[in-house]
Amino acid sequence: GECYRHRASVPREAPFGAHFQKTRKKRSMTPTLQLALYVSCLRAELLGAVVIPHGDFAYDPSLVGGKNGSSELHKASMNVGQWVMSLEPDVIVMSTPHGMELTKDFLVYQNAQLSGCAVVGEDLHNASHPTYKVCRNMTTDKSTASEILDALDGEKDPGARLKATGILGFADGSPLPVGWGEVLPWTYVTNTSYDPPEIVVLSVPYSRYNHSVEMVPGLLGLGRALAKRLDALSRRIIYIVSSDLAHTHQASGPYGFCDCAEKFDKACGRWASTMESSYIREEVTCYYIMQCLTFES
Repeated sequence: GECYRHRASVPREAPFGAHFQKTRKKRSMTPTLQLALYVSCLRAELLGAVVIPHGDFAYDPSLVGGKNGSSELHKASMNVGQWVMSLEPDVIVMSTPHGMELTKDFLVYQNAQLSGCAVVGEDLHNASHPTYKVCRNMTTDKSTASEILDALDGEKDPGARLKATGILGFADGSPLPVGWGEVLPWTYVTNTSYDPPEIVVLSVPYSRYNHSVEMVPGLLGLGRALAKRLDALSRRIIYIVSSDLAHTHQASGPYGFCDCAEKFDKACGRWASTMESSYIREEVTCYYIMQCLTFES
């Protein structure tokens, strides 16, 4: 079918990101939905994709007194959740960098139920500050999980550098655990609905910590295969990328300072403004992994 690229009206250096939508005519997007991703083909059942933060400060700006853009990011994330539910998806596919991790393969959660909590306030790394739990239960769409595994098992593309493996725990008699990387992005969806869609969680391997650059070609191929399969399904699907940007903007912060942080975040803003992935490819860091998946999907 006819394809075109859909560009959002966002600041040139938008700090964080959010959505693209497949539609029959171009529509303007809310400026707060940053890091717009380009549209593919019109008839696809992959309705759109969003990048949603899993950090404490985005979820609860009061942790830092609403400073450093935390309030704006929280508002943007809430708007994203409302936009997602306005499309009435049947299934959410969520990629997470902080779930259960294999050495090299992506991991697809196959248990019928998932359950867990995020401990909000831990990001402060301050024992004197009170923390609290945010908990969620999720229901897996096992059919879509099987479709993703079939598409990413590597058998159809023996040259694939990355593939996915499924995990079924406790004979499917108890939920698989989820944590802040899944729970906090999920809250922006479930806070707007009493009947949230089913989910498929796709966890990133921990090789990303030391081999992020080498993973890039495989990630692009995996993104293409994932998008192709999701597009072919009859279900209404939204793809959520659970991802924060750079963690190293302040020397006083828990992760220290790196001048690469500002460069990377600005590159994401340029990507959002122009839809040119070359900007972000030039700033490959550990934060890049989750964004890389979306280039081809």
